[in-house]
Amino acid sequence: MKKSIASLIFASCFTTPLFAFENVISFGDSLSDGGALDLFGSKSRYIAGDNSLLYNEILSLNFTNKDLIVSTAGGNNYSLSGATASNTPLLIYKTEKQVDEYLTRNNGKASKDDLYIFWAGANDITTDVEMSLLNLNFGNLFNEGVNYQLSDAPQAVARQVGTLLDKGAGLVVVPNLPNAGLSPWTATALFGFSQMLLGGNILDLPSLYLIQDNSLRQQGNVYGEEQRQEAIITSLSKVLNNYGLRLPHDLIANVYRTLLSMENRLTQQFNHDLESSLSGLKGNIAYVDSYSLFQEMIDDPLSYGFDNILVPICQIGVGAPFCNQAQPSWHDDQTYLFSDWFHPSPEAHKIIAQYITALVNAPLMVSQLAEPVQSLMLGQNSFLMTQLSLFRQNRLNSRPYQFFGGYQGQRVAQNSSSKQPREQSNLGVIINANEYFAVGGGFSIGRANNLSLGPYLHTDYTQKTFSLFAQLLLGKSWLSTQVSVGDIKFDDITRTIPLGKALRKERGVSKGNHLSGSINAGYDFAIGEQISHGPHVSVLYRKGKVNGFVEKSSTSSSMKFSRHRFSDSYLSTGWHFSWKNSRINPFFEVNYIHPLYKKESSISGSLKSTGTSFTTPTKEKDSSNINVKLGTSFNINNSTQAFITADFPKIRNERSDIYYSAGLNFTF
Repeated sequence: MKKSIASLIFASCFTTPLFAFENVISFGDSLSDGGALDLFGSKSRYIAGDNSLLYNEILSLNFTNKDLIVSTAGGNNYSLSGATASNTPLLIYKTEKQVDEYLTRNNGKASKDDLYIFWAGANDITTDVEMSLLNLNFGNLFNEGVNYQLSDAPQAVARQVGTLLDKGAGLVVVPNLPNAGLSPWTATALFGFSQMLLGGNILDLPSLYLIQDNSLRQQGNVYGEEQRQEAIITSLSKVLNNYGLRLPHDLIANVYRTLLSMENRLTQQFNHDLESSLSGLKGNIAYVDSYSLFQEMIDDPLSYGFDNILVPICQIGVGAPFCNQAQPSWHDDQTYLFSDWFHPSPEAHKIIAQYITALVNAPLMVSQLAEPVQSLMLGQNSFLMTQLSLFRQNRLNSRPYQFFGGYQGQRVAQNSSSKQPREQSNLGVIINANEYFAVGGGFSIGRANNLSLGPYLHTDYTQKTFSLFAQLLLGKSWLSTQVSVGDIKFDDITRTIPLGKALRKERGVSKGNHLSGSINAGYDFAIGEQISHGPHVSVLYRKGKVNGFVEKSSTSSSMKFSRHRFSDSYLSTGWHFSWKNSRINPFFEVNYIHPLYKKESSISGSLKSTGTSFTTPTKEKDSSNINVKLGTSFNINNSTQAFITADFPKIRNERSDIYYSAGLNFTF
């Protein structure tokens, strides 16, 4: 596949991956087969279009920047069309053999750095149904229970996923099965089963399929499952009429809907047992609800960019490997949901890839809620140290009490993940116990609206923080410390998921808290009576938590996330300068900031509908940075002083965030 095509896809359709995998390893059937088999001069790629990409090929480019090559050409896509997970006798290709081949090539080990995809089971249901019909065993076909009773295929999928996890796989993506009844397959299968059971001529099937295809294309666009079913029933009547069978409309509808109900029930039973079996495994499993995703696209196709959900790009009865732009069986007049009788169209594959990308990204994306908590602690420490510095360097008199109040904000860098400014108000008091020692306390409240933590994560929050601080003066040396505690409420966490033309928004709420403290020491040299300068050193400790939360909707992409804990510590050394006169007192300092340690708990995430879960790697440790802080105070009168400051952290990494403050001090 050409990289230019992939680049165009990514530019228009995809969330950027928050981390990279080394490789994508894929197992499955025709939904994932990149063309491993030769089929009468064509490759086993069940997707319309010579340059179209399957969902797993898109994911490989998205997460690894590598093409996903079929295993028969030495690559990592082991999927084979027609493969089953169970040992059904009707088909020869088995996903278990795919896993065995992969492990054999890799010395019996899987890699924690690779992304694994395992999507299988559709062929199992098909062959299980065919075997039941041939054996006239209808009991299990119409079983009303929750469990799949035709074979152990769901458990076989879980066993093979378990093998990968046991061998060291870091993350396995496991989609459940979409409902085959939503595809054109059901109507075509009805003809096939009828011919098989009634002894009809199978050679008649192509002409029947063509009549149905023409009938459905003439009906125009339909929207939603009810309209789709009625259109198909009408087409079936036309086909049977042309075949010389004039059956009542209600009879055709009942037969079709009975088959449809059976398919839906079997798929739900399969998915139930698959999810239940996967939930019993240990390891990272990203369970994908393709069943609900396809139902959502059927219910509202225009929102996702589809014009036609009735018929495929390829004429009904013509498989995607044998259909291309040069043949009359190809249709490109609309955007279709399906390539052929069962397989998704290129546009649907893109949406599947978008969905899986958003799912895999989600835990690490949500971990970015720690960023405003960490910024609050950093900004609070900067503000309090400014107050103590002003009190130390520019005291107006020896009055014992000083009140301060001010506005504090943060303007983030252009290349930062966060885009909106934040603001908070501060009040505090400093008590000068004697000429050497001062203590104080402060309170701040703040908020941010529609804070962007990346292109696909936004939140509102409100916060409050309480602080205690002290300062000791010993000649020209000084020692200060502060401790702050607070809580934060995330009122509207919004995770945006691009799905074709749709921008789905998943919303939730959460709370968090934080504790920070610092110890600071320095020495002041004097140059005359107005200028002082000197070295200083400080250690800042931060610890925070964001509670787990569950997103509110019940869509296929709605997720739940675990609690996130984080802590870090920084050593800062630098030099400060200040100039004191009767009216204006500017100051400036430069610091070298070095991280001492950083610790984060992994966030686990999963769809709300599953007991499986997975974690993704957290961010890398911070590097050392240069910090610049400047400001000035203005003496208004003998008891009142105004101040303004600007703090530029992480200059070395070209992130010019600005913590700024302005306010008044009153002494009495």
